Amino acid sequence: MRTDEKRERLPLTTDLMKQVLPRLGEANPNLSAATVAALQAAMTAGVYGLLRISELMPEQAKKHDPVKDTRASDVKFYPSQAAPEYYTIRLRTSKCDVFRRSSLIRVFATGTSDCPVAAMLWWMQWRRGRADPGGPLFRLPSGKNLTRQVFTAALRRTLVLLGHDGKAYASHSLRAGGAVSLAAAGYGSETIQMLGRWASQSFMAYLVMSNHTARDAQHAMATVGPGGVTEEEHRRYRNRFDE
Repeated sequence: MRTDEKRERLPLTTDLMKQVLPRLGEANPNLSAATVAALQAAMTAGVYGLLRISELMPEQAKKHDPVKDTRASDVKFYPSQAAPEYYTIRLRTSKCDVFRRSSLIRVFATGTSDCPVAAMLWWMQWRRGRADPGGPLFRLPSGKNLTRQVFTAALRRTLVLLGHDGKAYASHSLRAGGAVSLAAAGYGSETIQMLGRWASQSFMAYLVMSNHTARDAQHAMATVGPGGVTEEEHRRYRNRFDE
């Protein structure tokens, strides 16, 4: 039976992600080590960067759009790849970027077990020499691309292993999880809206997020430990970040 009712997806908050990341391989024994590394890099980028899954990977395993899909060359580490403090991702297009002006997202090291910089650096080391540097960011050594379907299936299997309802989560859980984690860490709507690039208030387009504020906000997200997101915070915020 088909319904027009939109199913609510639970957010993958940073406290839960810390449990998911080390169990991905165990829950998905059919996946290669390279695929697990790609999943970890994509997951941490999605949560800490408040990214849509479509901004990270192509829709098809064997094809990509060279105009809109994010490439490996769109990721840069600063101040250097040898000792990175943060990385940037150039998003060629996104849901709100109808004129394809592109966006530059900064993701900072957190020093925690779910550090997004460490995960992305590890993935890029895996990728180097095994895939076209000008190809999609998550092009696997097999020549196929990591897709939303593979990502969601792996995430759900891992959550089930951890005792959660896997079907309650999907790729959108990353972006929502980042927003809820920021709220739980004490950040207000303006910071969340700017980091997540929500366009519901037009004046936000004139504001610029500094490196200092973005770094401190993401460090605070990383401090949300097990049980750090209360049921009240889930209830208050889960429906606010659904773009």
